[in-house]
Amino acid sequence: MLYVFEVLESSYFKFGWTERHNPYDRINNGFWTNLHPDELCQKGSPTNPEKLGPENLNLIFLFEGDNKLEIVVKSLFPPECGEFWRKEDLSSMIGMLKQMAATVPIPPRPKLYNNNVEKMACCTGTWIVCYTCDMKFKKYDKFLQHKRDVHEAAKFSCICGKIFPRKGNLDRHVVKSCKGKR
Repeated sequence: MLYVFEVLESSYFKFGWTERHNPYDRINNGFWTNLHPDELCQKGSPTNPEKLGPENLNLIFLFEGDNKLEIVVKSLFPPECGEFWRKEDLSSMIGMLKQMAATVPIPPRPKLYNNNVEKMACCTGTWIVCYTCDMKFKKYDKFLQHKRDVHEAAKFSCICGKIFPRKGNLDRHVVKSCKGKR
């Protein structure tokens, strides 16, 4: 299912795909963990409105479709940031989607609870800092990936000469960028 949520009190909307039957399940925790434009960011200040919370998201369109159709739409209408577009693009995108996919009736909005979900560092003002190199990260999982990829001892080597701390990194290198063609 393809959804379009209007971000109230902003000049943005969010488009995406979900395999869930109820699109409101997708917003129950808000979109704080998604890459988002500065205008939608709380910037670590409790006085700034939480524009990415479920109470500030309004479902305006639903379409039948899968993640492949989502990729096509994103290639035709590149987002400004992450999965967020300016509202000026809304009518063109919806016009195209109406020609490509069947519309789905919008279900009644259930009561949504604002869970205390992990937010990106730009929203909370709390950055995760690598204790080895002082690099800053918005999300803890990105910090862990950095720590493993950059600071762990190399254990796997490619025939092209590059070495990697994890087998998954070697595999990704071979598939995407190895010039030695293993």
